[in-house]
Amino acid sequence: NRIRVDIPGVEDAQAAIDSIGAAAMLKFFDQEGNEILTGKNVEKATPVVVPNNLGAQEPAVSIKMDAEGTKIFSEFTKNNIGKPIFIKLDDQVISQASISDHISNGEGMISGSFTTDEAKQLAERIEAGSLPFALNAISSRGVGAKLGMDALDTSIKAGVIGFIFILIFMVALYRFSGMASDIALVIYVALLLIVLSLTSATLTLPGIAGIILSIGMAVDANVIIFTRIKEELAVGRSVRSAIDAGFNKAFSAILDGNVTTLIAAGVLYTLGSGVIKSFATTLAIGIVVSMFTALVVTRILLKLLVGMGIDKPVLYGAKKHTEEGRA
Repeated sequence: NRIRVDIPGVEDAQAAIDSIGAAAMLKFFDQEGNEILTGKNVEKATPVVVPNNLGAQEPAVSIKMDAEGTKIFSEFTKNNIGKPIFIKLDDQVISQASISDHISNGEGMISGSFTTDEAKQLAERIEAGSLPFALNAISSRGVGAKLGMDALDTSIKAGVIGFIFILIFMVALYRFSGMASDIALVIYVALLLIVLSLTSATLTLPGIAGIILSIGMAVDANVIIFTRIKEELAVGRSVRSAIDAGFNKAFSAILDGNVTTLIAAGVLYTLGSGVIKSFATTLAIGIVVSMFTALVVTRILLKLLVGMGIDKPVLYGAKKHTEEGRA
């Protein structure tokens, strides 16, 4: 089995993991702090019930040593009757007992004022500390703040490139409607950054992903609207009436799609944590702002274009034969 250990500020990884392995081993000490045994000499630790001095039953922990441990423990207990012995795990004392007899067979008993659960827990900790293991340095890698900055720069660059392609695509497909949409998208990004600044929202990488996704939602709303406008132009409506009808018919579909996404963002924010909350926050704010720019700002811009005399259907994505039919 392999585990990954992050060791900040340690140059010699092998020395660090050696110290981790040493700290994790179970050890037995005398009252002067001298090491007597380690966990490798413990074969088994078991919670048991034994009679006390009054004849009543009480919980205790039985410990069995291996051959090496039996020899060492026999010599130690023989010369230290009445003295304390300490058991440490991770450099913390988990048990302190007094040696009452010479233990020559390697089978000791830790008794005292234990509850059944306490005896079971102590036995489990002794057994856990007696499991031998070794840590070896397989590879080492330093991760600094530059990696996060590189990822942030790459994400922003990808977002800008994608945004430019969207602007070009909308103008190429929908002409003046696409141009109005592009202006609305620029206004959307500006408004979104202002709102995030006012709310002191933390802009993480998932947060940037939420912004980019909400831009896609804004473009999707414009595509629905412009498709409806083209349909109205195809049946002979004027540009002004086609714009009104297009927005009216597209409103319910846009509202439904954005509300369902808002619900998903709300669930993510409620049940998530950390970067998930950041993603949900920027996504929710972006959706609300994108609905405003798509349904209000884009409509105002299209009305202004028509008011300036730019009212030929072909300039709003209608096919040429449609305009000729109306003429």
